[in-house]
Amino acid sequence: MRYVDEGVRDVIFPSDNDEGIPFLDPMLCADLLDYPIVRWGRLNRSSVRHARTLHFYTDDYKFSSLWSKPTLLSELPVVTAVECNYSIAENSPRAVVLWRTFQKRWLARYWQLYGVRIVVDVNVPERYWEENMLGVPLGWSAYATRGYNGNTVESITDQYFKCLTWSGRDNILFLVVGGGASVGSACVRNRWVWLPEDSHLYDRRKRSGACAWAVINRNYVSMLSRKRPDTPLTDSSKKRIKIWRDTLKTAASRP
Repeated sequence: MRYVDEGVRDVIFPSDNDEGIPFLDPMLCADLLDYPIVRWGRLNRSSVRHARTLHFYTDDYKFSSLWSKPTLLSELPVVTAVECNYSIAENSPRAVVLWRTFQKRWLARYWQLYGVRIVVDVNVPERYWEENMLGVPLGWSAYATRGYNGNTVESITDQYFKCLTWSGRDNILFLVVGGGASVGSACVRNRWVWLPEDSHLYDRRKRSGACAWAVINRNYVSMLSRKRPDTPLTDSSKKRIKIWRDTLKTAASRP
């Protein structure tokens, strides 16, 4: 039994494995990433309330409260969510890996009760790939990972092909968060979706069907949420937005 806040049901979900990790509902596999996309814990509460897609590629403590109160997400107008990315290292004990896999899959399955479509998190060390896929139905077609020094283009490509094999399809929804211009360029070449590390909202304009323009400044996000397009941006805000747009243009133009 886990500790949960009053009014939150402590549910045992069906499982297809000996560890009891919940089996995701295949009918609520994500097919699209709805705009706007927001990283949990980065923006203020009023901005998060405009999110349609949430991801959790951030410090664990920022989403730890969801374990005791998973309804925090279901109270938002979210239609798509990437699973929580609990930190796992190469030398993490298998027991810890199973527990954190249970946590993120339980939360995802709970959110499915509210109609939230799920993107499976595959940002885990290669040695724990099998443990990470416990509870993921064969044929699942929506996945996400994160680019950083320990997860290079080569590692991400390997994760992609493993997801492709698991899905049994020719095309899947594959989101990559962060990783810099080299990862962004790989996303364009492979028709993956790339969200730069410090981005929180997607603009509706697309680049090569895979790369979206990112709006990264908090003031600009606030302006969009208030629907005041006439509000002027500060010089520093304009500079930050231009830097990211130039980065995306460079990534998209590389072969």
